[in-house]
Amino acid sequence: MMILFAKYSLFVLYVALCILPSLSLILPFCRRSCCHHHIVKSTSSPSSLSSSSSSSSSSISSSISSSSSSLSSSSCSDLLNKLNHVNQSHINHVAFIVDGNGRWAEERGESRIFGHIQGANNTIEIVKESFKYGINFITLYLFSTENWKRPKEEVNNIMSLLEKYLVQFNSYLKENRIRVRVIGQTYRLPSSIQSLISNVGYNDHDSNNERVLVLALSYGGRDDIVQATKRVCNEIVSGKKRIEDIDEDFFSSQTSTGLLSIPDPDVIIRTSGEMRLSNFLLWQLAYSEFISVPKKWPDFHANECIELYQAYGLRERRFGDVSTKSKLT
Repeated sequence: MMILFAKYSLFVLYVALCILPSLSLILPFCRRSCCHHHIVKSTSSPSSLSSSSSSSSSSISSSISSSSSSLSSSSCSDLLNKLNHVNQSHINHVAFIVDGNGRWAEERGESRIFGHIQGANNTIEIVKESFKYGINFITLYLFSTENWKRPKEEVNNIMSLLEKYLVQFNSYLKENRIRVRVIGQTYRLPSSIQSLISNVGYNDHDSNNERVLVLALSYGGRDDIVQATKRVCNEIVSGKKRIEDIDEDFFSSQTSTGLLSIPDPDVIIRTSGEMRLSNFLLWQLAYSEFISVPKKWPDFHANECIELYQAYGLRERRFGDVSTKSKLT
C-alpha cells in the first residue's frame, strides 16, 4: 500500500511540473474573470487510497492553485492594460454642424437673431469646455455656401454677430494659445470680417502648443473637392506631378483642411436631430463617427457634449480592420 501511495504521489508531482510551464503560455490569453478567480485543477483520489494519500494529493493541488493564481494575476493584468489601451479612443478633432438656432427662437415666439445670439453664447461654452477636455482641433460649421440664400437681413445679422463675438472671444484665444483657421469662400465675407479673421487668435508660429479652432464660413464640401481637384490638375499640368503620383493622401493635402495641416475629424456632432451632412467636409468625414443630437443647438450644453466625448472613448476605431480584441483571442 505504501509503495502504491508513493508511486501515485510521484505521478501527481510529475503532472504538476508538466502543467505549470503550459499555464504560463495559456494564461496570458485568459479573460477578465481569470483575474478574480483562481484556476484549480482538481484530481480525485482512488477509493483504495488512505486518507493520508488524499491529504498529500490535496496539498500538491493547492500548490498548483497558488502558482496558477500568481501567474494569472500578472498575466491578466498585462492583458487588461492592453485592452484598456485599445478601448481608449482619444478625440483629436471634433466637428460640429451648428443647427437649429433660428427654429429654436421661433418655437419660443422670438426673432431668429435671438436664437443666433443664444447659439453663439452656447458655442463659446462648448468650445472652452472641449479644449479643457483635451480636444486639439475643433471645427464649427457656422455658415454654408447655401446659407447665402437666406433673407438678406438675417445674413447681415449673422455677419454682424460673428464679427462681434470674434472680437470678444479673441482675448480668450490668445491667452490660451489657440490658433484660428478659416475654411470656405472667405472672399464672399464682408471686408471687415476678412480683415478680422486674419488677425484673430494666437499667431506665434514657434509654439508647440497646437490647439486650433477651425471656422467653416461660406463653406461647401463640394466646392472644397472641386478646388482641390483644380490644384491637383495644376500640379500635373505644370509637370510637378504625374498622374501616377496622385493618391488619396496627396488629394487630401490639397483640400482646404489639408493645406492647413488639419487632420480629418474623429467625430462629427450635429444638433436638431438631423441625419445629413449638409455639404460639410464631404471628403474629410469618410471615417468620422457621426452623432445626431435631438436637441437644437441652444439647448445642447457643454456637459452633454463632454458625455458624448466620454462615450466615444469606449469605442474602438477599426477603419475596416477586425477588432484588436479579436486578434488577441
